[in-house]
Amino acid sequence: MTEYSTIENPVDIYPYIDRIVENLRELDLKDVRAKTGQRLSVAEAIKICVDTADRVIMGLADGEPAFICGVREPCLSVDFASPWFLACHILPLHRTRFLRECRNYAQEFGKNYKVLGSLVLAENTDSIRWLEWMGFFVNKERPVGIGAEKVEFYQVYWRG
Repeated sequence: MTEYSTIENPVDIYPYIDRIVENLRELDLKDVRAKTGQRLSVAEAIKICVDTADRVIMGLADGEPAFICGVREPCLSVDFASPWFLACHILPLHRTRFLRECRNYAQEFGKNYKVLGSLVLAENTDSIRWLEWMGFFVNKERPVGIGAEKVEFYQVYWRG
């Protein structure tokens, strides 16, 4: 039987960052690389997200990272926050358990802010379906080009 657990203390997440990077889905890697360009490694970007999150959660299945997510309030804003979510290759094996849990996290994040907003890689159809299932609006009509290569992203919003 699979043992599921979550870790919410950033200090306890740090030792898993390299394993998260090694096991990220290809589209999640592409997402992070497009957003950070050549300025940061994927591991550095994740560490910054963990360090600056108002709340961060990592899901484990039998001690292996399945996902990591968090929410961050930008400077000078009290009603808006940016959630983020990265999935590892093992997540589909535990989809029912963790995706429902993430829906609860998004609703919990939304209690503290009027709007949650972020960007999703346009070609990441699994993430888009999951975001819509959680109640987010994905604006597919106005893609945004990110980075030097203008990788296409959609804006994502959730109103609490």
